[in-house]
Amino acid sequence: IVSGGGGGPRHKVSTDLTKRADQDLFSGPELRFFHFCEIEGHNDAFVFRALRLESDETFSVADPFTIPKVRR
Repeated sequence: IVSGGGGGPRHKVSTDLTKRADQDLFSGPELRFFHFCEIEGHNDAFVFRALRLESDETFSVADPFTIPKVRR
């Protein structure tokens, strides 16, 4: 799991394809949303979610996925 940021100030990301050195798969706005990761451990799996802060100050779930636990 890779998560960036660390709580510092957000910076605008170049959305001009002719001026970017690296291409970004995220097609969102130049000022990215605030988000954090949540991990829940269950008996049979781990559930991961990114929670993002919306403009109306509510949170929405982004990029959820589940990893089943392996029993040996």
